[in-house]
Amino acid sequence: MKVQLTPSEVYHAAIVGVTRRVESFRQGLKDRVCFKPGTRGPWEIDVEGSCAEFAASKALGLYWPARVNTFKSLPDIDPFIEVRSGAPGGSKLIVRPNDSPGSAYVLV
Repeated sequence: MKVQLTPSEVYHAAIVGVTRRVESFRQGLKDRVCFKPGTRGPWEIDVEGSCAEFAASKALGLYWPARVNTFKSLPDIDPFIEVRSGAPGGSKLIVRPNDSPGSAYVLV
């Protein structure tokens, strides 16, 4: 399924992603992954991840709560949807052992 965000939706989602990154920095939080040259960095992951969450909520007809740094305490989309994003065409859905078994996972 293809979902296209409007420019204002991209703007809204990007602001949420930037807010997540700045709050993580402000709180001194460490990144879970080690970033390698030529891969998506933390800014891209936060901004593109927010856009992916918004797109998934739009595709599913659900409200996107646009949460900031709740990590695993609350789902990306209520009531139990977790969104994973990746590079176009080459990504795989990753579900880690410590991810909630009661959640539904979608790759955008």
